[in-house]
Amino acid sequence: MVTDRQAGHAAPTTDDLKGRIVSFMRGASTEITPSEENRLPELESVLPGGTGVYVAHTPNASFGQVIHAALAVQRAGFHATPHIAVRRVPDSQTLRAALEQLRAGGVERILLIAGDAPQPIGEFSGTLDVLRSGIVEESGISRIGIAGHPEGHNRSGHRLTLGGPSSQAGICRTRRNANAHRDAVRNQRRRLRVVGT
Repeated sequence: MVTDRQAGHAAPTTDDLKGRIVSFMRGASTEITPSEENRLPELESVLPGGTGVYVAHTPNASFGQVIHAALAVQRAGFHATPHIAVRRVPDSQTLRAALEQLRAGGVERILLIAGDAPQPIGEFSGTLDVLRSGIVEESGISRIGIAGHPEGHNRSGHRLTLGGPSSQAGICRTRRNANAHRDAVRNQRRRLRVVGT
């Protein structure tokens, strides 16, 4: 039985499978690569405006191509979220300029990733370097997603991950924070069920 409500939409009845699927999909997102920018008219014909569209920073795409594609996604009426593969950003000035372009184009969200480059091409070796720099906060970007591999990553090595095996304290701190967040979500769900009864 569906009991949750999305903003402005009543939960459909359990007999309404199509309605349940439509309700569930309202919060869905999709992803394109910069080379698929030419498919935006096709996306416009099947996805409602405001749908989240991530723009992947694939190995064959340049940082500039990711920014260009994200701006095209935003102009097409979607909510663009470009991947910022920080190990492929040449320098802080390039990052500042790109974030400025994104904000000027209406983009409010980014996904920070280290990326799979074996060596950084600039000054950023991981997402923490960018976060510590303050560049994202200065840019006015309002939502930041962060990808991480606390268990390690086969392409980047342990030294680039949050904590890494050499820092058990970092892993334990991450687990405690995740557990506290999980418990807060569970408590909120319980409160919502009581209120909605």
